[in-house]
Amino acid sequence: MLPRLAWQGLWQPNKQRNNGKRTSNEMTEELSTPAPPTACRVGCGACCIAPSITSPIPGMPNGKPAGVRCIQLTADNRCTLFGLPERPAVCLGLMPSPEMCGSSDQEAFRYLAQLEVLTQPRRK
Repeated sequence: MLPRLAWQGLWQPNKQRNNGKRTSNEMTEELSTPAPPTACRVGCGACCIAPSITSPIPGMPNGKPAGVRCIQLTADNRCTLFGLPERPAVCLGLMPSPEMCGSSDQEAFRYLAQLEVLTQPRRK
């Protein structure tokens, strides 16, 4: 389910404990400090594929599950809705950051997939 706190473009420098791996609490803590502005990595598209979107998207009235490519993503991984009012609120709130984007597309996919799991609603 997006957006929640995790998808608001918040970042804190990577914590290097537990052999470089962060616990879910540490990842949540990272969301408390605003990120410096970062530009998208051209051709990445991780933020348009990895997270689920529960709000309607033009061409995807029920949103999309995690790991499914957004229908609005072009072949070269650019958003056709960027800057348009039809762009879902979750997409507007998702801002690139060094922590989220990493140094490669694969790092971005891993981070966003882990964040997706950590931000799922708790089942009762």
